[in-house]
Amino acid sequence: MRKGIIAALAIGLALPVFAESDTMKDVKDNAANATDSVKDTLHTDSGAEKTKRHAKRKMRNAKKDAPHEERREEGRQQGDRQQVASSPSRLGGRDA
Repeated sequence: MRKGIIAALAIGLALPVFAESDTMKDVKDNAANATDSVKDTLHTDSGAEKTKRHAKRKMRNAKKDAPHEERREEGRQQGDRQQVASSPSRLGGRDA
């Protein structure tokens, strides 16, 4: 029992070391996109390879844009809440 707890703790503490940061993922994705753009410009691949590469690019871009969209949406929601909180309430009897 004790060994299991120690092993789980060690694994839990070691996982962040192996995790890839968002910045590194963005760098790798940008490099892959640049490679894909060069291949498109040179027309060096067949239709199947091109289709596969374009699908991978769409997935990379979707994964990269998803966290940014969530942050933008959270910012919009916070702005809406602040705007509602700062506007005078009609229920309070104070109409402007």
